[in-house]
Amino acid sequence: MDNASTQISVLIADDEAAIRNGLQRIVKNNQYNVQIYGTASSGKEALSILQKFRPDIAIIDINMPEMDGLEVIRYATEEKISTRFFILSGYDDFSYAQTAICYGVKYYFLKPLNIADFKKQFIKQCEEICSNRNNTGPAQSPSISSVLASSREIYLNQLIQGRIHPSRHEIHQFSEVYHPLKDDTCCVVSFRFLPNKKDEVLDLNQINQHFIQTGFPSVDFVSWVFDDEQIVGIFQIEDDKSVAFRHSLRLCLDQIRQTLPCTVAAAIGLVVSSLSSCSASFMKAQEVFTYRIYQPQSDILDTHIISNKKPEFTKENIDIEPVIYSIIHGKTANIKEYCSYFFKSLFFTQTPPPNFLFGMCMYLVMEVQKKLLLLFPDKKLQLDAKIMEISTLTAAEQLNQWLLSTFISYSETIKAVTAKQNPIITKAHEYITANLEQNIKAKDIASLVNVSESYFTTYFKENTGITFREYILDARVEAAKKMLEKQSASISDIAYKTGYQDYRSFSRAFKNKTGMSPSDYSSQLNG
Repeated sequence: MDNASTQISVLIADDEAAIRNGLQRIVKNNQYNVQIYGTASSGKEALSILQKFRPDIAIIDINMPEMDGLEVIRYATEEKISTRFFILSGYDDFSYAQTAICYGVKYYFLKPLNIADFKKQFIKQCEEICSNRNNTGPAQSPSISSVLASSREIYLNQLIQGRIHPSRHEIHQFSEVYHPLKDDTCCVVSFRFLPNKKDEVLDLNQINQHFIQTGFPSVDFVSWVFDDEQIVGIFQIEDDKSVAFRHSLRLCLDQIRQTLPCTVAAAIGLVVSSLSSCSASFMKAQEVFTYRIYQPQSDILDTHIISNKKPEFTKENIDIEPVIYSIIHGKTANIKEYCSYFFKSLFFTQTPPPNFLFGMCMYLVMEVQKKLLLLFPDKKLQLDAKIMEISTLTAAEQLNQWLLSTFISYSETIKAVTAKQNPIITKAHEYITANLEQNIKAKDIASLVNVSESYFTTYFKENTGITFREYILDARVEAAKKMLEKQSASISDIAYKTGYQDYRSFSRAFKNKTGMSPSDYSSQLNG
């Protein structure tokens, strides 16, 4: 396809600048020529851009000033603007985000974003837009007749996403073409797959045909490939705890895992009274998967894991001043203590909603980032929140480590920026960086800057907030992290290059600073 046929115009609307900036980076990271036609911080501004430019895709938050996202979409629909909408919704707004479906919204996502899912659906929409441009035939408006004429997968996807609401009679007609199901009690099960290696590709159509479609002989069901990582099935069962059904599901997963190089898990949605209501079951199955952070080794999860208790901890409970002080003064132990206390405060129940957990941690990071930028307006701080990393976390405890590593990196950034303004500290920094493999001593640097050793060590702590020894340790760990990120050497070699004579000493020092071993850190970054 040429450049013009793959150009996708996008509007991003959210009242938080950090989220707008993050979304711009996410949508530009694909094979299409994405052009941001505008960003908006209010509903009225978003509507104005929609009316003027009519972009291909609009990513819009529900809760915005002046005019909410649903109102913007309603006006755009009335004016027959053909933009495809992605809805962003906070935890508390999720229930009425569903009403956007009637306006033709393509997808809605809870904050914080599951970035992998978001990018997947964004690229899918880009593919459809480009395909439609290359199709010279007349456009078809969505209707029951066009659904019947379209593929089985399109019909089933629309059904589970609540984009169509067929009557009992229509379901009977559809079943003759698409599936053996009746408009009766049913349950959606979502199967998710992850290759054991990044470069491996799984053929989900073959998996569906050879394993899932043959794995439940005593149940009426239909299954199909939903996206690149997910197969979805609608099963006509009355009880999600049925021994026979669970046994078949267990055998199916075991057979897949023993035959193919992949990780597979299944989420069982809500049992609903009719096929026309299966979108509620599908949504619950997707929610169930988010709870896997509490049971990362479990391969079968159901709605019983979901917590319905309302969170007691709110944004108003967060006091960022202690961690701000600790970050500025390089007090790593205090940062670790703050993160641990904050994280424990979120557990008002044994398994709080994961979107609440991730959302509160993201909010804390954003607030700390804003405060630091205000405190150092002239320093041009580059405070990366590492948003992309959060979507790769698979266990709740990893989120606490993500918080800790983010704040430690902020502290190191501030230390480096402020040190550059002081000639003594600058020379010390340069010497340490150039001699990490050596046994660095304070007296060597004191001689270099023409002061006594005692004066130098006192002066150093007063101007950096940490001791000379702590500074060297931080520098070595930071250098090691960069080498681990580049995979440029073995962990033993990295230990030697950063001044450690044996792997154990290096590993202990690294874990004390980052909360994880060098091998765990490397695995998390490089998969």
